Amino acid sequence: MIAKKIRKRRRAPYKTEHNAKGLASGLCGALCLTLWILLSAPYAHGQESCIEVAKVYDIPVCQQQIDPTKEEMTTLKKQYGQQPDLMQQAITLSRRAQLSAHIWKIAIIHKFGADAITPSPEQIQTFTLTRRSSIDTRHETNKQIQDLITELLDTYQYSEENEYKLKDILSATQTSLHFYDAKSEQSKDMPAEFHEMTNEAAQQLATEAVQQWKMNKVLFETYGGRLVIRADGGIEPIDAYKEFLSAIRADDAVSITNKQYSDILDDIAAHAKAENNFVPESDTATYQNYFSTPDWRYHNRRTSKEFIAAEKKLRGLPTLSKKDPE
Repeated sequence: MIAKKIRKRRRAPYKTEHNAKGLASGLCGALCLTLWILLSAPYAHGQESCIEVAKVYDIPVCQQQIDPTKEEMTTLKKQYGQQPDLMQQAITLSRRAQLSAHIWKIAIIHKFGADAITPSPEQIQTFTLTRRSSIDTRHETNKQIQDLITELLDTYQYSEENEYKLKDILSATQTSLHFYDAKSEQSKDMPAEFHEMTNEAAQQLATEAVQQWKMNKVLFETYGGRLVIRADGGIEPIDAYKEFLSAIRADDAVSITNKQYSDILDDIAAHAKAENNFVPESDTATYQNYFSTPDWRYHNRRTSKEFIAAEKKLRGLPTLSKKDPE
């Protein structure tokens, strides 16, 4: 099949919150449709009997597919070990996210075929190389931003609010620089096995990302509509999600065996109702090019004069006066 086995799935870490409302907010990223799709994978039949929770176009989804892995449970216990109610909520949200993932992916394969969303080796390699180059270029941009903010703070007197903004940006930039440098330095002394594991992880990330891109591509090419920008900078065809979900409902394709998930399609529908952060219709470059190649957003970032835009914004902050040279 096209996806990695469920027991090897990777997930963004859960953030500890101090109440149920905070927990739901902290897990929002895990509930995004993009992650639902990426985290899905076929069940390895024959290993243990399937405890069916749902069927999608007559293909069963098993309880074992949606349960957290041992590694994930270990992480959850570390985070919520002293808060059993919050831990149970996290497990429930995780299962719903996994079930939504399977529903979505099975439906896409049913309609478009596995080949439509299978990454090619060339796409994976291109994505990996362009993303890596983008990270290196972003590091250089961060160094420029650090120097610029240091210069501005040394040269001008700002209001307390604007000085705080500059120092906050500077702190975040320096954290990013430190992380990049520390990672680069650490990798120098690592054995060959470490680099093999790193390359394997990068390959896996690229495979998942390209597969996600191809899923969105086939939906956008079929249904069109508006695009929205995700928090990580990726693009989702939000109107196409709505249309495809309507098609799933019209086919009566999903039957729920475990009734605690009887409203699972509402989870997907809630995400498809996003009403903010749309890509402007005037941004024809994104609408025309984002789905032309899976690495376009990284290539676009790399060539988009990021520092010039940042410099204009930072220099545009009002000043109170110019400091006297020491």
